[in-house]
Amino acid sequence: MTRTTLPATLALLAAGALLPACFLAPEYAFIEADDVEIEPVRGAEFRASTEYGDLYAIAMQSAHDVSGWVASAVETTQKVIDLLDRFPADVDAEGFKVYGPYHPKESAVSWLFRFDGDVDGARFEAWVGDPAAAGIEDMERLLGGSLAIEGSRRSGAFAVDFDVLEARGDALKGGPDRDRHYTGVVTLTFERDLESDLKRVDIDYSDFTVTQEVPIHDFFAATRYAFHREADGAGDFHVDIASTFQAALWSGPEVETMVIDMEWGPSGAGRAHGEVHDRYGDAPGDLLLGDLVLDECFDERGGLLWRQLGEPYASALTGYNRGQASECR
Repeated sequence: MTRTTLPATLALLAAGALLPACFLAPEYAFIEADDVEIEPVRGAEFRASTEYGDLYAIAMQSAHDVSGWVASAVETTQKVIDLLDRFPADVDAEGFKVYGPYHPKESAVSWLFRFDGDVDGARFEAWVGDPAAAGIEDMERLLGGSLAIEGSRRSGAFAVDFDVLEARGDALKGGPDRDRHYTGVVTLTFERDLESDLKRVDIDYSDFTVTQEVPIHDFFAATRYAFHREADGAGDFHVDIASTFQAALWSGPEVETMVIDMEWGPSGAGRAHGEVHDRYGDAPGDLLLGDLVLDECFDERGGLLWRQLGEPYASALTGYNRGQASECR
């Protein structure tokens, strides 16, 4: 639910408005996919043929989905800026190179890009406006980001304004997103050390929601994702979302909130705690047996060692609980 067509939209701008061109080797630093991708624990190294816990699987899938659209948006933005940097640009009072407004053929919006960068960092923005937009004063900022490099440390931020995306409707949304409606701003900040395992990615959602009525009623909201990994590989991951969860047998079309917290040591072995609350704000949910609580622990490969489901779900799902808490490392 958190993916968007924004990367594809930026790619179409490059392909439709500015071809023919080939990318030159950039003379500036830019955010990399590895800066913003989240991989709790070390699942990518193993993918062992073992049983994973439900919390482990949900956390990994959630991280994969969020990382996917953020990394794709960053990579596509870089490609567009690489291409634009071959063309003449104005320089504004803040030192940004300004490209546009451009009105791609058959597009319902105009685009403007602002960029400032060198080998030690970069700042970038993408603005959208009506086809007749004459300058930035007629446009709205859709996304913006920055990067700073100091030795082996990389840090930066990236933000997308989904209210702007939604206001432009079909001009910026396509495919499955045509039937989805967005609100809010998503802001990602990161820090990464190239010489150790240290990596921090925090994603803050300000009034972010995704709703859909066709072909089914669905809803998704998020508050925060936080991934922190220390230099030795130990870390923690926090997910705070709301959804209908109607794909699960224990919930229906009403909205509930879910919080998952994971922590692990340098080896990758760790614990996870999850709670699903039978409400969203002041509105009641429709969980089958009320609030749900689940605890798990896993080994270095992510394999399930122990899980314990709280009552009354444990009584309803006899045989679900597994192992002993003493097996946790």
